[in-house]
Amino acid sequence: MSSPARPLGHVLIQSPAPALTLQVFTDYTCPFCARMWKRLVSEVIPWMNATFPKQISLVAYTMPQPWHPQGTILAEAVLAVEAVSPTALVPFISRIYETRSDKWTDEKTVDKTRNQLYDECAALAADVGVDAAAVRDQLTIKPDLKSGNLVRGLFKQYVKFARKNGMHVSPTVVVNGLEEGSISSGWTLEQWKEYVNGKLATRDEKK
Repeated sequence: MSSPARPLGHVLIQSPAPALTLQVFTDYTCPFCARMWKRLVSEVIPWMNATFPKQISLVAYTMPQPWHPQGTILAEAVLAVEAVSPTALVPFISRIYETRSDKWTDEKTVDKTRNQLYDECAALAADVGVDAAAVRDQLTIKPDLKSGNLVRGLFKQYVKFARKNGMHVSPTVVVNGLEEGSISSGWTLEQWKEYVNGKLATRDEKK
């Protein structure tokens, strides 16, 4: 397997020289990931940007759980949407989580074919303004591609990255390079504030 053409990760907050680096490993069928994602996007990220501009790096990583086979399809769809329309990535992931209970659970997908799920992912992309046909083309299995479809190579790199870093539970948050087991998917904004403020205060004290 070749190395990635660019750094892996879906950048949610970018910083050229972060005082705090957060990495979130997430599965798109996981209810706990859905809960954390909603809180991050709607409350935590706006607070971080307003309070600590350019001081925090927050990057999400696709990590499908193999016991939810449809999670692989959704992970490929996320990479396909990012390839077609990068600015639609966050709205698309949010849309997956919004429709998770109605469309993407084991019970809802168990009798569907792979192509049916690809079709539904492309239609979901259209919900957030992305060209469904272009997304579907990214997902289509092509006989001339050893990797299956246009995103499969990148998908494998994400899986390898999570495995190499020992990721298992979803979501998992890594803080400054080490897994932080105390961070819960159920955290409120106030709990995130307390944690982040504490980390940055500790860093300032050591200067």
